[in-house]
Amino acid sequence: MGRAKFAQTFLSALFLTVLAFFLGELLLRITESSSENTAGAMSLKVFVYGIQALLIWGPVWILSASWAKRLHDIGVTGWYQLILFVPFVNYLMIVVFFIPGTNAGNKYGDRS
Repeated sequence: MGRAKFAQTFLSALFLTVLAFFLGELLLRITESSSENTAGAMSLKVFVYGIQALLIWGPVWILSASWAKRLHDIGVTGWYQLILFVPFVNYLMIVVFFIPGTNAGNKYGDRS
């Protein structure tokens, strides 16, 4: 995956993740204002958090796949995306946006 396609996919999936988070929070605030502190309200919160987690799962999957494709394009394994979970070291992954990929195929396959 080239730099431009990666940036487009990354920003789109990031936007969908933020949108899913805010929609879940909005739904949670609407349900909190219309219900009392009962067992039914608590189960409704759990339901809203479950829906929010399901909505966020899709964009996170897309982000993970695009990171793996981009890392493959520059010739390294997709497992390097786990660096994103290491605090302070994850800022080094910004380099991925600037490194040009290979024009031909590499050991990970043809460029898509």
